[in-house]
Amino acid sequence: MVRPLTTYRLPPALVRQLRDAGYQTAQDLQQLSLAQVGQELSLSLSDITALDQALRASVPQPWSAQRVWDTASSLASIPTGSQALNSLFGSYGGVPYHLLTEVYGPPGIGKTQLAIQLCINAQRPLPACGHKIKAIYIDTEGSFVAQRAAQIARHAMHQWTQDAVTPGPMDESIITTLDDLLAGIIYIRVHSHPELMDTLAGLPGLIQTLGKVALVVIDSLTFPFRTDFDDMSVRSQQLTRTAQLTQALARDHALAVVLVNQMTTKFHAASSSLGQNSYLVPALGISWGHIPNFRVALSWEKGKR
Repeated sequence: MVRPLTTYRLPPALVRQLRDAGYQTAQDLQQLSLAQVGQELSLSLSDITALDQALRASVPQPWSAQRVWDTASSLASIPTGSQALNSLFGSYGGVPYHLLTEVYGPPGIGKTQLAIQLCINAQRPLPACGHKIKAIYIDTEGSFVAQRAAQIARHAMHQWTQDAVTPGPMDESIITTLDDLLAGIIYIRVHSHPELMDTLAGLPGLIQTLGKVALVVIDSLTFPFRTDFDDMSVRSQQLTRTAQLTQALARDHALAVVLVNQMTTKFHAASSSLGQNSYLVPALGISWGHIPNFRVALSWEKGKR
């Protein structure tokens, strides 16, 4: 995009800093990620945020009411592997495409295991599909374990053949081996909030390259927003931007988005001590809780999930 940076809604000081470094147009900035530009120019997080929002702003594409209805009427889903959990999604019968689903719960409850299970189940062989389906797993905490993914994949393949989870005969030309299922999980390790935002911004191009992608997982969304921000207003802006990017992915590419969230401790207003006066709530705040279309809370009850 050959558009002068002076025509964007950017702080004048930031525009001068960019121009002094040789960046005159938006096209100049496309050669590098925003994380690289920020590191090169020692930009503050607020400047990177302003630059990201200005460059990626776009006019929403209109949909007819008929298209909205057709889309809602044809929504499919990804089975979770648990009938009880599937039932929580009502008539969808699993994690729905086109929508955002949040999964939260205490440490060790199985959030990552569920995310991996969904990556496997998203690839279940369908005779009418005609091509391989993939899932994208964005790991911000280093919690993805390939050995565990292989165990889940083996069990899923056994279930598909023994219990006829997939309606009709399986198309052996699509998926027949463990290697196929593992190769169908596109793993991306990110270490910071700028890397996460760059990854999300680049997903439409990656999806176009990969072909059919059924699922995008971020495990977890909590980590980069807990560690990379001192200014809570900037954090709030970036959470909103993350919501916009993930909603656009789900809508425009007809895929499911699963966002893993951690828990944080809250205290009753009358006390600041631990014990009975504290309780666990999903992290990222109350405002974020209104963003996902579905929120799945995992917990323990008498030693069972």
